[in-house]
Amino acid sequence: MNSNKVLESIRKILNFSIKRGGHDRVLEKVDLISAGNGQLIAEMVVEKQHTNVLGNLHGGFTATALDILSSMAVLTHPRVVENIDSVPNRGVSVDIHVSYLNSAKIGDRIVINSETVKLGKNLAFLKVTFFRKDDNVILAQGTHTNNKVLESVRKIWNYSIKRGGHDRVLDKVDLISAGNGQLIAEMVVEKQHTNVLGTLHGGFTATAIDVLSSMAVLTHPRVVEDIDSAPNGGVSVDIHVSYLNSVKIGDRIVINSETVKLGRNLAFLEVTLFRRDDNVILARGSHTNFIK
Repeated sequence: MNSNKVLESIRKILNFSIKRGGHDRVLEKVDLISAGNGQLIAEMVVEKQHTNVLGNLHGGFTATALDILSSMAVLTHPRVVENIDSVPNRGVSVDIHVSYLNSAKIGDRIVINSETVKLGKNLAFLKVTFFRKDDNVILAQGTHTNNKVLESVRKIWNYSIKRGGHDRVLDKVDLISAGNGQLIAEMVVEKQHTNVLGTLHGGFTATAIDVLSSMAVLTHPRVVEDIDSAPNGGVSVDIHVSYLNSVKIGDRIVINSETVKLGRNLAFLEVTLFRRDDNVILARGSHTNFIK
């Protein structure tokens, strides 16, 4: 794909992100200059809307630009650029680090250079440099690690829920993070999740432990490379649940699933459910999964 086509595609993606009304809208004054080979160069003139109370470029804006523009840069990498127009997966952030070196004031034109340092199968390592165009003074430098594992798990999750089986009872569960054999999810307890006493149903808890821990094992370093190719979460050999405290409608709970050990055919998993507001543990579970 030639560089002009790549730049045009990236501009369409950024414009869509800005116009949808989310936080990306703060980049509406950023102009994309060139794109290709895992690199994206952008420019902007600092305006009042980009500044802090001191009239300098806001640190939060800088971090936002680093996040979004480096995520766009990886889409232009030769290994993935052919799919740039087919609902590209920008991934989710694992880590962002920004060093603020010099201030920028209203009227300064700055250049933002985003580069893909390394692109693995599930992780992209990116770096970004902000400098003032007039004198090439570096304003900020940052690194960004981008993870596609969570996006892949969410696709599997959505498929499981939409196919109409028992997994559909978990449709209110949000997946927060995934990787290294661990999956963290959250949900707010609603009437549909409760028993006749109005507390979280034991069967729902057991279902969540079963399904979420089976998803967690898919993110283990030994098998994560195959996560997008018809992943096999295995079948249950044993599930044990200890119910420790009750949960009522309106409580927000966190479900933390971890792979304790992954053998050749057996995965040993542990799950903890706790209330987010006070960290009270609600239930603990263990799950042994047979992996074909």
